[in-house]
Amino acid sequence: MIRSSPNPVRVSRHLSWQPILLAPTICILFLIAASFAQDAQDQLFDQAVQAYSKNAFAQAEKSFATVQGRHADDAKQYLSRIKAYREAMTLGESVLNRSADELDSRNLEFAIKQFEQALTIKSDGPWDPQGKIDKAKALEATLQRQTVATNGDWSKQFCQKAQEAAHAHHYKQAVLYSCPLANDNPGYLCNGDEALHMCEQMRELAEITPDLRDLPKPSQTEVRATKKSFAAATAAYQNNDFVRAAQLFQNVTGSDEGKAKQFAQQIESYQFFMKQAEQDLRASKYDQARANYQEAARIKTDGPGGPNAHAILLDLEEGISAFYSGNYDDADMYLAAYVQEASEHQDLAHFYSGASKISRFFLDGEKDSSLRDEAANEFRAAKQEGFKANNEDISPKILKAYEQMNF
Repeated sequence: MIRSSPNPVRVSRHLSWQPILLAPTICILFLIAASFAQDAQDQLFDQAVQAYSKNAFAQAEKSFATVQGRHADDAKQYLSRIKAYREAMTLGESVLNRSADELDSRNLEFAIKQFEQALTIKSDGPWDPQGKIDKAKALEATLQRQTVATNGDWSKQFCQKAQEAAHAHHYKQAVLYSCPLANDNPGYLCNGDEALHMCEQMRELAEITPDLRDLPKPSQTEVRATKKSFAAATAAYQNNDFVRAAQLFQNVTGSDEGKAKQFAQQIESYQFFMKQAEQDLRASKYDQARANYQEAARIKTDGPGGPNAHAILLDLEEGISAFYSGNYDDADMYLAAYVQEASEHQDLAHFYSGASKISRFFLDGEKDSSLRDEAANEFRAAKQEGFKANNEDISPKILKAYEQMNF
């Protein structure tokens, strides 16, 4: 039997109307799905902002990291603020946690700047930056009182010499005595005149009065005084009082002048590397910051600001930062390096190392018992160091594991 072929016109018509009907349907469904997806992203972003406003940084970071769509750029800005805030607080607290013999005015000023930077990022942020500023200023005032008591005789001698030179119209010589006073204590009263004002006045007079050629040749007493200046400058350098040391080295003449210039150059280089390292830290350039701290440490290992300690501390900071970013492998690497190198903050390093390992254990479905055992070892070490996790911005699940884990 011969079957008739289907009518090609009917078939073509039957096929042609289907895309016409399906295309609008697909578009509508796509738009509905996209709308639901954006609504979900809006809700996620709003939740993240609420967590940020309540200082729940860990929760906020986790939410901001997954935000997509029109709020993605805003979420990145929030993440940058949280990171910068945490780094500023960590750096400031690293100074306050030092022993009394490791503190000086310069590193306390650095700590205050870090806490102030945190306040500019979030004025009502966590971990009490204003309270830590007050603490740092109180420590700074104590150090200043101790310095005044120690250097009182030195200040009186320089004040007297400055006045004698001024009365003799030897203004450049007066500068050599009044300006170190101003550098050490701008408000120091020298015969009723503040040291800073006296220094500025002597400099102005020195510029307009050509008295240098009229100065008598150095006497044996003045030569001995120059020797004492070099010795005083060297002592200030060893005591990490670089501001005073630099001023005193500039005043050295004679046989010690060459050595004084070398010391002055070392101070300048040291301060350059430390300043550069601080700038790198603010830009989160950890490797460059570490390299600059190490360069400063080569000049003076125990110099002001503790460059060697800062270089080591970067491992702890990077480890904690990596943990909060969810990069647990990097966190383990940096924290392990810090534990091997440092003697301070061991409790914090062990806790975050344990938190990193237990996080991996949870993410892996709690299958790898070796991760749990490693976390237990780190938590045990943290507890032995007396660590308490009450103030840490950590997942309640991790905190519960830390408190309830069998040791």
